[in-house]
Amino acid sequence: MKLRVWIGILAVGILSGIPVQAAEISGNQSGTLTLANSPYIVTGAISVPSGQTLTIQAGVELRFNAGTSFEIHGALNAQGTATSKITFTTNATQQPGAWRGIAFWGQASGTLDHTRILYTGDWYEAAITCHESTSPTISNSEIAHGSGDGLRLHGTSAPTLTNNTFSNLTWPIRISTWSAMPARAEGNTFNNVTHHGIRHDNPSVPSDAQMAWQILDNLPYSLSNLPIQAGATLTLPAGAILKFDDRTSVDVYGALQAQGTFSSPIVFTSSTDDIGGDTNGDGAGSVPEPGHWRGIAFWGQASGALDHTRILYTGDWYEAAITCHESTSPTITNSELAHGSGDGLRLHGTSAPTL
Repeated sequence: MKLRVWIGILAVGILSGIPVQAAEISGNQSGTLTLANSPYIVTGAISVPSGQTLTIQAGVELRFNAGTSFEIHGALNAQGTATSKITFTTNATQQPGAWRGIAFWGQASGTLDHTRILYTGDWYEAAITCHESTSPTISNSEIAHGSGDGLRLHGTSAPTLTNNTFSNLTWPIRISTWSAMPARAEGNTFNNVTHHGIRHDNPSVPSDAQMAWQILDNLPYSLSNLPIQAGATLTLPAGAILKFDDRTSVDVYGALQAQGTFSSPIVFTSSTDDIGGDTNGDGAGSVPEPGHWRGIAFWGQASGALDHTRILYTGDWYEAAITCHESTSPTITNSELAHGSGDGLRLHGTSAPTL
């Protein structure tokens, strides 16, 4: 009788596509991870080698042991559906930082659609990390309950983000190199994130480089010093909000192009200013004050156009919202310079701005 019962259970498992025992995987992976063999227990780091593709079927669940990660050097095709999502989660206690997360390397490509990426943050400090020139497409997905950020960008990575939900994270997006920037971010929602914004850790534009920032779901940028080196150009889009840490500045040695519009001005302000959301993460615990940050300074033969901009709460050290040195001659039009602890404009050398 017992034998017949076990044979019956085995037959039901096979016919229903439910595995009798979860599959354990580690190391290099390619081909297809099927729903029939789900869930998969990731016992060691898994990797998609360069030149190979891994497809994950809708409804598959991958459970990662502590300290493990998912490394993509080739191509990842993970397309779930609204009713059958692909889940990347922990195999241990459900808590932030339980496993490392997903990392794209080199020229890796990937599609993550209708996925859930949960309880990440160990070591990589982000749910998804993009290195070098990787540009995965991430859509209709949930990135949540991490001990770090939702997305971290390095190199020249430029992922596309649409209709995702970021929740219970530190920063939804964090940029680590001057040349990285999401290609597009639209329709995403942000719930219970500590910092509502994009943290840019290294915005300095090097000599002779060109960089254009994007409007990404109207998230403010949070940054410290912003140097634009000689021969370099930084272009900011209408509607951009830049919030500066205490005692930091914009120092232009090359060119700054900041052309807003009447309805979408470009804002340079304090990190304690909650315009665009609570970026410093303290709720109502702080308010912007005059002199919080230094302001914008043009040096040498720097050029710039500031049109329909707002430059607020400046005055620390530079004692002016805008300072022009040597022979600089920026054009400043249709702009608001306000709430500073010093002057609006200070001129040195032979500078000759147009106001």
